[in-house]
Amino acid sequence: MSYFCGELNTSAMIKRLFSIVLLSVMLFTGSVIAQPIVGAVTKKLPKVNVGLKVGANFESLTGNAWQNTYKGGVVFGAFARVYKGNLGLDVEAMINTAQFSPVDSFASGTFRALYLNVPVLIEYKLFHRLWLQVGPQFSPLISMSNSAVDDPKALFKSSYLSGVAGLQVILPMHIVAGVRYVLGFTDINNISSNVSSGIGSDAWKNRSIQLHVGFRFL
Repeated sequence: MSYFCGELNTSAMIKRLFSIVLLSVMLFTGSVIAQPIVGAVTKKLPKVNVGLKVGANFESLTGNAWQNTYKGGVVFGAFARVYKGNLGLDVEAMINTAQFSPVDSFASGTFRALYLNVPVLIEYKLFHRLWLQVGPQFSPLISMSNSAVDDPKALFKSSYLSGVAGLQVILPMHIVAGVRYVLGFTDINNISSNVSSGIGSDAWKNRSIQLHVGFRFL
């Protein structure tokens, strides 16, 4: 039962997260609108971008139970940007797939994961069209499969928190493209520390490199 205690609260956590994201967008929008523009009679409203992204996800897990190799997956979803001048806020809801290969002493077969990634990124324009993006990311685990393990999802915590840093370029014809590195902060090992093999005390943390391209509707 201890394996599933975290999963009971996943839905509530996602609802709270999206409430925080919405509040962040509202506060950011309000703050940039409120900034005075010297010499202007009216204030210029911030610009908004909404669109879709798709790309490649290369992910690995740290820890003695894993081979620590980056394996390919896909990432896709939607994004919304609010920006004004050199500052912006980017909020995304992205589905990503990942594959983790265990060492033979732990398990056999490949673990195939499906995550929902929700990054909330502060943006800063470095120069024309190129933006730096940094911020936190919350990732609930949607599913985990392995043909050699009865209940593979029970081995992993229901979500994890990470930090994101990357670059995004805003191209003509409503195209966006970017690269980012995701560093997991949470130990997602859900095995009891009392397990005699010692795997329970092994720290598992996600690492990933993502490449994406997208289209802006606005």
